[in-house]
Amino acid sequence: MPRAIGKVIISTVLAMQLAVGGGMALPGGAPVLGHVIVCSKASVGDVPLPAEGTLLDNDLVRTEKDGRAVVDFAGSVRTAVGEETQVRFRNTAGHLVANLDSGTVITLKQERAALRVETPKYRVEPTESGKSLYLVALLPDRSTTVAARFGNVLITEKASGLRYELQEGKYASLSAAAVGVPATPGQEKEESRPAPDQPSPPVSAPPPKPPWHIGTMSPGASVAVVAAVAGGGLAGAAAALAGGGGGGGGGTVSPTR
Repeated sequence: MPRAIGKVIISTVLAMQLAVGGGMALPGGAPVLGHVIVCSKASVGDVPLPAEGTLLDNDLVRTEKDGRAVVDFAGSVRTAVGEETQVRFRNTAGHLVANLDSGTVITLKQERAALRVETPKYRVEPTESGKSLYLVALLPDRSTTVAARFGNVLITEKASGLRYELQEGKYASLSAAAVGVPATPGQEKEESRPAPDQPSPPVSAPPPKPPWHIGTMSPGASVAVVAAVAGGGLAGAAAALAGGGGGGGGGTVSPTR
């Protein structure tokens, strides 16, 4: 990661705030969704977001270059908003949702409650009721990166309803033109495999659908993703993962319908 050692150390110390502490209870009937615990160069709409402020239902949070915000929600859910990010938080039928328009968010949950992150194309949410730590980034080229630091996460393509379960310790880079989802490892459909006597496609055949890239997060990438939360370098960390910098064991996989 292109980060100075001193900044990484400071970021790591600050990121420890994300790993401890629980969410704040939601007042009965009040539209307060969360309580800000860390904030810099962030705003709600056109109003600067104060430290120790609150987020209301449907609030749109924006951060500038080197900006960040860390918010506690009910049910021991904590979310960090990275630099140059635009995300709207809302309560939909009792479910906490973050609509990500651009940038990066990392969410830590300790209990059953969770936050679902939605981009224009995908829904991302943890599959387990225990501890989960996951990153979702919508990069400037409109590609999407999802990383599962702790616990598995489910990626659902909204248009088709197709789902892919990303395993703990893995990340997925999805191009802006990606269509469909790959088969989960070990669960490939029999009909998706070519028959032994199937002829090769003609040269004039259209190119395959844009692939996903599934990679394994290296220990260094894992630390950097967490450390960047409070340090404001989250978008850079996501870009590095999208470029294949997560570590070994990665592979390009073709989506299936």
